[in-house]
Amino acid sequence: MDEKRVLVGTKCNHLLVLDVENNTCQEVELPCGRSVPDHAGIVAGIHSIDINPSRTLLATSAQHPADCAVLRLEDMRPVQAYSVHQDWIFGVCWLADDAFVSASRDSTVALWKVSDTDDDSFNAKPLARSEFRLEDFARGKKFRDVKYDPRNEEIFVLDTEGFLLKMDPTNNFKINSTIVLRNDKELTCMAMTDSLVCVGSQSFVTAYDTRSKEMVFDVKGCDNSLGTRSLNFQTTMLTCGGGQGHISFLDLRTQRYLDLDETGREPKQYYTTGRGWLDKNEVYYSYFQGRTIPNACYTQCWDQSGTRLFAGGGPLPFGLRGCYMGIW
Repeated sequence: MDEKRVLVGTKCNHLLVLDVENNTCQEVELPCGRSVPDHAGIVAGIHSIDINPSRTLLATSAQHPADCAVLRLEDMRPVQAYSVHQDWIFGVCWLADDAFVSASRDSTVALWKVSDTDDDSFNAKPLARSEFRLEDFARGKKFRDVKYDPRNEEIFVLDTEGFLLKMDPTNNFKINSTIVLRNDKELTCMAMTDSLVCVGSQSFVTAYDTRSKEMVFDVKGCDNSLGTRSLNFQTTMLTCGGGQGHISFLDLRTQRYLDLDETGREPKQYYTTGRGWLDKNEVYYSYFQGRTIPNACYTQCWDQSGTRLFAGGGPLPFGLRGCYMGIW
């Protein structure tokens, strides 16, 4: 949010404002979109947060895992809630100060217009939505992330079947072109800058030229087969967060990870998240007792000065509960 505050979304569906100077935490109440919650009791978590260009509004998930919400950044008051998707939302991104798109596990994308109404219970309808195909939904095709290219006024949507879709949000999400991804196992995240888009998969970080659709480089991740879980550009460097809890820095000019510690036999190319907090529940005692559980780096973001990095995450295995948050 700024030099003092960090906005965090959790897998237990809480939106938190962390004051890193005073070491305090404030929970933000999320609006409810649909009146009848057909996912009652199911907590899917918050997978995406984005702030509009003028830094006055933020878009994220609502109380229902398939709904969106827009809040005022100044005081965290809700502006609107949005309902159209049939499954969890995995990505949101702003196209302008008053328009954003959402991408869902139901394999659809929706375009939303933010109204100036003061009725925070107002449930808006989308300006446009990509076609919902039951056969795609049935076979498990999902959209995992969405990014906007302002220069060409197009969006890039990452799906789980190994494709990067270039869509026109002004023409009912017409697919202008498709990039076939070389590494398609466990696609989880992407980052975009200028004409370069990077995709994180189970074992690799792969970059593509958005104009030619050609692969620029393909670099093995630092987390073995536990996957790249978050990507973030900072000038000529790509920060990579992994399932093993490793945080590495990929130099886009040399296409190599930075060497961070040369005191050992081999240069160390990553830092590791700390212990954090782990709920030693029934799942832990049944399957993981006595084992060290790393905290996967699910999100990371640089401050405006580019000198401090926030990293957040938690245990990767299904059924375990915990969290890690740190500023580097």
